[in-house]
Amino acid sequence: MIPDTDEQMLRSALADLTNDQPPMPPARFQSVRRRAIWHRRHQLTGALVSALAVAGIIVGAGRVPGILHQPPMARHVPGWALPWPDYRTGSVPQSVLNNAVLAWRIQTTGVVTGHGGPMSPRQIARLVAPYHVTWYVGQTVAEGQDVAVIFEATSPDTGPMLIVGSATASDVMRGQPAWSGDGSSPWALKSVTAPSRPDSFGPDISEYVPEQSASGTGTDNWIVVLPAPGYALTIRGATNAGGADITGIHSHGVYVANAGQITADVLLGFGAGRGESVPVGIGGAPDTPTLAPPALTPPASFGKISGITGQGSTPWLDDESTGTRSGGPYAVIASCYNAPSGQAWWAHPAPGGHGPLRILINRHSIGTIACDGQQHELAVPNSLLGRHGVLIGASSSKLTSWQLAFGRPR
Repeated sequence: MIPDTDEQMLRSALADLTNDQPPMPPARFQSVRRRAIWHRRHQLTGALVSALAVAGIIVGAGRVPGILHQPPMARHVPGWALPWPDYRTGSVPQSVLNNAVLAWRIQTTGVVTGHGGPMSPRQIARLVAPYHVTWYVGQTVAEGQDVAVIFEATSPDTGPMLIVGSATASDVMRGQPAWSGDGSSPWALKSVTAPSRPDSFGPDISEYVPEQSASGTGTDNWIVVLPAPGYALTIRGATNAGGADITGIHSHGVYVANAGQITADVLLGFGAGRGESVPVGIGGAPDTPTLAPPALTPPASFGKISGITGQGSTPWLDDESTGTRSGGPYAVIASCYNAPSGQAWWAHPAPGGHGPLRILINRHSIGTIACDGQQHELAVPNSLLGRHGVLIGASSSKLTSWQLAFGRPR
C-alpha cells in the first residue's frame, strides 16, 4: 500500500469538513469575477480622474496663471462690517494675525490684555474672539520683509473700527508677543470708525509700508491696495527712483507694489474714464508716505559735526560730544521741501503749502527756513549752548522732508 502524501491527506480532511455543506450557488465564480472587475475599473477611473485633474492644474498654471488666483467669493459678515471678500493668503499664521488684533486693542485702550509673555495659538484665539474680527487682508509683502493687515473689529470701548497696519516680519513671525513689557508693540496700526453704511464705502482701503531700499540708501514706499469689489484700480504714471513701474495697473484683488522713494503722495485711480482719484489711506484718513530726503551738500567752509534727516517733527538728536558753549561759534545748514498733498504723483515738490521748517537747538527756536529745496544757513546763538553737548531738533508738517547739518562755519 502506497502511503498518502501530505497533500492527499489535507484534501481528504477538507472534504470531510465540507461534506454536509449545501451545494455552491450557480455561477458563483462568474459573480465574484464580475465584482472584482467592477472594483478594479472603479479604482482605475478614480486614478485617471486624479491624474487628469493634476494635469489640468499644470496646464492651467502654464497657460492661464489667473486660474490659480481667482478672487474669493463674498462671505457673510456682521451688519457693521464691509461685505468684501477675505483675501488672506495663508502666508502668515493666524496666531500672528490675532496678535495684530491684540496690539490694536492695547494701542486703542492702553489696557494690556492677557500677559506679555509667549502664548499658545489657542490662548491668542480665545483673547481675540470677543472682538468679532472680520478679516480682509493678512499677508507678507515687500518680498517677505513685512506683514500687512486689514481687518474690522468691535469692542464695548471703541465700537466697530476699521484697522490697517503692518509690522516687520522678523519682529512678529517667530512667536513674539503682541506687545513688550513696557506696552510697546512691533505693530504699526491705524484705525478709523467703521463706515456707518458699509454698502457705500469708498473705492479702496490702502496703506504705505516703509522698507529700506535694496540699495541700502533711503526708504522705499510699498503700497498695499484693496479695491472695493467691482472697482478696477489704475495707477497712472511711473514712480521715482528705486520703485517699480506701476503705470496702467489694473487689479480686482489685493495689489502690492514698490512705489520707491517718492516726493509726493501716490494717487490711486478707480473706475473707467476720468473715474475717481484718492490718496493712499483709509477713507477720510490719508496715510503719510516716507518722503525722500532733499539734497544737502555743506560747503567746504563748513565743518560738519553731525546731521539729521527727517520728516515732520523729529525727536531730539542728543550730541553729547560737541556743541558746547566754549567750542563755538556754530551754525546749522538745512534744506527742505513740502510734498504736494492730494495732487497727482507727477507734481513737483512745491515751496510753501505746509509752511517753513523751524530749527531748534536745546528746545529753543533759532529761526525758520523756506522749504524751497535750497540750502539755507542759520547761526546758533552761543547763549543757547551749555557745557554738556547740544540737543538738535526740527519741526514742520508731516509732509515736509528735510535734512540738516550742525557744525562750525569757517
